[in-house]
Amino acid sequence: MIKRYYAEVLPDGTVEQTLIVSDPDEGPPQLPETVHDFYPIPGPLGWTPPRAGMVKKWIDGTDVWVSTADLETQKAESIAKAYKDVDDVYRDAVGNRTTEYNEAEQDALAFKAAGYTGTVSEYVSSYAQYNPTGVVQSDQWAADVIIARANAFRTAQRLMRSVRFARQAQMQAAANDQELATAVALWSGFIAQLRIQLGLPPKGD
Repeated sequence: MIKRYYAEVLPDGTVEQTLIVSDPDEGPPQLPETVHDFYPIPGPLGWTPPRAGMVKKWIDGTDVWVSTADLETQKAESIAKAYKDVDDVYRDAVGNRTTEYNEAEQDALAFKAAGYTGTVSEYVSSYAQYNPTGVVQSDQWAADVIIARANAFRTAQRLMRSVRFARQAQMQAAANDQELATAVALWSGFIAQLRIQLGLPPKGD
């Protein structure tokens, strides 16, 4: 037998429950009997809301948590959360070490400009010796990695600013819950992908 999972959705888009249907190993799937709409899902859904006053809705082919507060309150909450998401990326990427990372980048750039020759900064040499690979690397390798990471985070900074502006404007202009949820989902997807690109752990709400 093959277990298939479905989300049962009420007419207003609220996800009512997860349905589990056992199908034979061969033959077409046995569709669940329900008076409401149902959608195939990869497995059971999580039912613990990120915060109080939220319900699970089915929007654009996936389940999302939506606040039950009035639209204007939801907009304010969503816009504020976008700022927090950006702050969380900064905290997880550099924390309070911005000055240290900036100095390491400048020393790495100077070493590269000198053709990777001459006296190398301890910022660079210490990273060559102690780095996530677990293997002692060359000073040139360390300088290139430091520069690449700095460039990646600088690009991320610009993207977070421009995309945040666009998504916050979309949130503010939302005429209903679904339009707001779509803007929030786009922003959340962007942040999740950005964290992956920066090598940061995934973060829930």
